[in-house]
Amino acid sequence: HSDFAAARERLRDWVSISGSRLDRDRPTRITAWPGGEADEWTPPDTSEQPVTERSADFVAFVLDAVRARGEEQDAAMREIIESE
Repeated sequence: HSDFAAARERLRDWVSISGSRLDRDRPTRITAWPGGEADEWTPPDTSEQPVTERSADFVAFVLDAVRARGEEQDAAMREIIESE
């Protein structure tokens, strides 16, 4: 129980640092290092965005992830077949 309580506290801290909430989300902040920017680099938009379709967004995220993994697997299989 003590391990669970400690993990729950760490998760709460990480979520509060991320700035995400149930009704709004903010992309992860990126720290710019002096002299480390690429020539055409522009900082990402880190403004809060409202979350109105949480369930639909989650389903879209999962479907995109499954599609991307399928494409990676297909590419790996093609590479194996071509090498034989």
